Amino acid sequence: MFSNDKESLNVFCISLVFLVFYIIVVIIAMRPVSSFDGFWHLQMGKDLIENGLSPWIDHYSFSFYGEEISTIPVIFQVLLYKFVSVFGENEGFYYLKVAYVTIMMSLLYVYFRRIKANWFVAFVLLPLIIYFLQARLMIRPEIFSNVLVVICLLFYLDAKKNFSTRELLKICLLLLFWVNYHSPIVGYVIIFGVFMDKAIDKYFYGDNSFSWKFWFSWGVIVFLIGFVRPNGQHFLITVYSLLTEDFAKYTNEYMSSYKVYSLSIIVHASWMLSIYVAIWSLIKKQYGFALIVVLLTYFSWSTVRLISVAMLINFCILALYLSEFYNERGRFEIRSSVKKSLIVVAAGISVWTTYILISEASASIEKYRDQEQVLESRYPVKIVEYMNLYQEGGNILNVMHLGGYLINKLDSKFKIYFDGRTNILYPIDFFKHNLFLLKKPAELNETIKKHDVKYALFNNTPEVFSQLKKNEMLELNYADTNYLLFSEKKKNAFPLSSTLLVFPSCWSDEWESGIKREIILSESLFSGKTYELQFVLAFMQDYLSHNDKKQFFDDVDLGAFETDGVRRIASYFALKEKNIEASTTIFKSIKSKNEYDILLQTYHMAQNGEYDEAEKLLYYFYFVTKHVKQKNLAFDKIAIMVHVLGILEKNIDLKKFEDTYRAELEEKLKKFDYSNDKVLSFEHLCK
Repeated sequence: MFSNDKESLNVFCISLVFLVFYIIVVIIAMRPVSSFDGFWHLQMGKDLIENGLSPWIDHYSFSFYGEEISTIPVIFQVLLYKFVSVFGENEGFYYLKVAYVTIMMSLLYVYFRRIKANWFVAFVLLPLIIYFLQARLMIRPEIFSNVLVVICLLFYLDAKKNFSTRELLKICLLLLFWVNYHSPIVGYVIIFGVFMDKAIDKYFYGDNSFSWKFWFSWGVIVFLIGFVRPNGQHFLITVYSLLTEDFAKYTNEYMSSYKVYSLSIIVHASWMLSIYVAIWSLIKKQYGFALIVVLLTYFSWSTVRLISVAMLINFCILALYLSEFYNERGRFEIRSSVKKSLIVVAAGISVWTTYILISEASASIEKYRDQEQVLESRYPVKIVEYMNLYQEGGNILNVMHLGGYLINKLDSKFKIYFDGRTNILYPIDFFKHNLFLLKKPAELNETIKKHDVKYALFNNTPEVFSQLKKNEMLELNYADTNYLLFSEKKKNAFPLSSTLLVFPSCWSDEWESGIKREIILSESLFSGKTYELQFVLAFMQDYLSHNDKKQFFDDVDLGAFETDGVRRIASYFALKEKNIEASTTIFKSIKSKNEYDILLQTYHMAQNGEYDEAEKLLYYFYFVTKHVKQKNLAFDKIAIMVHVLGILEKNIDLKKFEDTYRAELEEKLKKFDYSNDKVLSFEHLCK
């Protein structure tokens, strides 16, 4: 009776732990969609169901239109489309994540019950598992691959206990589905561990429950399943191409985890725990698990996209070992003082990780409330609407990560240059070529001519602006705080107000008549719209209508400016009119200050004779980026620093910078082919 009561209490506690963390991760799933690839997955699913378009042929780019696409996750794309068609886009994305979380947590619960885990094991390890799963909780096919991973671990335990036709058939059916859903490399690593374990049992311990012929035959079948795909190519060939074509050097998700998570205590602690799990596996003579943990820990160290799935598996194995240890009463062999210390440390890790997850859930709620603003900062929402309504269509030269969003949101009259389908559509050489296309004016012009490019859509940075201005055929058409649109034709274009959103200091009094024309054009086109350029032009109209421009900033409500883009422009014009107090107040009101904000404010202050304040602000930027963020600056930011330091050195004795610092920065630019004639010259850019 006492034993049954204790077991019932354990079931209740472990169920409660799972329920609490299920609620937390469902809340975390509320954060707005962050994956650019999710949109081309959605569009391909939509076109397959609604229009019957083959997902194995490209229909969206002008660079590889009609070319064959390999390894498409059609099942996920159709599922995604179904959720969006039923619930709407944002809700569909959310409910798909909730469906994944529900299935995942249910299977983890089954796994923990299967290994007879004590509730404290779940209390310690489940937060760590959730921490890594939520890190890649995005609209991508890999999320449901995690579900298959847990099923695979359950099948591993079954096959290890009973290496029979029934268990191996389950594994084969799982892998058959997996290879046609998404990359099954992790599944094959797990199943290889099963065959390795059984081979060791047979060779060293004389296991007579199966024959070598049986072992070899099923091993061949498992391997051959990798060929059963629409293109007939074994998935290992795809993996090999990723490893041999330098793809990892150019894609963020293939970056080294130890660099991305260099300051993450949880990640480093998890790597240490993984090493411990590998050692424990060897001690327990669980050689298959030892191999799995070693391989996946290495992958998690070297590749950022694999860290979530690797830690999922490693902690599931650790949960198995801890449960076996507890159930074997091994805990009584540990001295009481040591046991108490281990419990305190484990509980501390759990509470700390839970606190981080709760903080993430709280942040997700805030982002959900500001979903519209978050999405507009992440995606070119307004520019896409502007293009669909007011532009004629044509080929678009675009930065890669925007391609998926453009595929889904732009009218069919537009065709993109490329998107995230690198290595399944776009060759790696094409990808590498376009990484530096903007920095090569001759090649940029050739690409525009060759493909009859009508538009160029890129992130709004000084470097991109300067590079695109060098082309011969496209001119600035439209901009907001985050993105730039260049076009071939000036019809329905707003080049002056858009330039102000990049470099307010480009302003010339000669622009006044042009700004007034853009005001009239915006009033005729944008009735009922809320584009950032409307707020810019409204500010300029008020500013230009005042005779006493300096007094204008004393009279206007400095807190009434609608967007950060307008605040940046207003801060510059206040500085231009020598209203330093107003400029400082407006600059402080910018809600999302980025590094460019600080640098360009510094530049504007230096240009307007506020040398001491400019040096203080520049030093603040230098200190934060070097000592707090510990990051390497982009070349255009270094160039801005060089330019500002040059102005300051001509007018004051520097108090915070060494006399040689500007020369050091110039030398760095030269080293990477940013010679003096390539250093950003803001006056030149404005012409």
